Amino acid sequence: MLESVKPVVQSFQAIVSRPSAVQAPQMSFETLMLNHITKRLGESSLTIPHVEIRKGDKIALIGENGSGKSSLLNILNGTDRDFQGEISLDYLPVHQLWGKFGMILQQEHTFISSYENNVTIFKTFEANFRDEKFEKIPPQSLSGGQQQHMYLNREKNRHSPLIIMDEPFSALDASQFQKELDKVLSLSSAVVLTLHRQEKMLSRFDQIWEIKDRELVVVKRVLKHD
Repeated sequence: MLESVKPVVQSFQAIVSRPSAVQAPQMSFETLMLNHITKRLGESSLTIPHVEIRKGDKIALIGENGSGKSSLLNILNGTDRDFQGEISLDYLPVHQLWGKFGMILQQEHTFISSYENNVTIFKTFEANFRDEKFEKIPPQSLSGGQQQHMYLNREKNRHSPLIIMDEPFSALDASQFQKELDKVLSLSSAVVLTLHRQEKMLSRFDQIWEIKDRELVVVKRVLKHD
């Protein structure tokens, strides 16, 4: 009996050890700014002169492998504090982003448990977002696209104002990718999503950030009016 619950316990411990897992997220923001960020990467440095994430923005982050995309995401989600520069929320400096925002990784955790436990992290959060059609299927038996939707529901139940996604759709085929991207772009939350250069897809984002030669460049930024 004890052996049978060990995988569940291990998966639970793994996911709750992530900073965004069970803490109450930042409930809302109008503007998140990164100013004059410098992050040392070996013998070079990643530089971020100035970028803004506005409420509800959908942002594609592109760049070659090893360019520094993951380092930027780690700064945003608060797991990396070893950098110079300033981050502010609604123009007030913030020194700790740990646990404030949601995160969906390329290899996300699926508990060997019920669908509801997966989207509420064992009732840590209310099940406001769920899919009854999937609830009788063991989560580990769901398709790749269905699992990605389950992870999105997990973050929606946390009411994350910003969801950071590190190549979450890389294992999906073109049709599944399109469906999951549609769901992401319909979220009320802001999203920063690493994406391979696909011009047709990139045109749908509010902003495109590209890391070139270790510097973050804003390639596209749609103006928004109140």
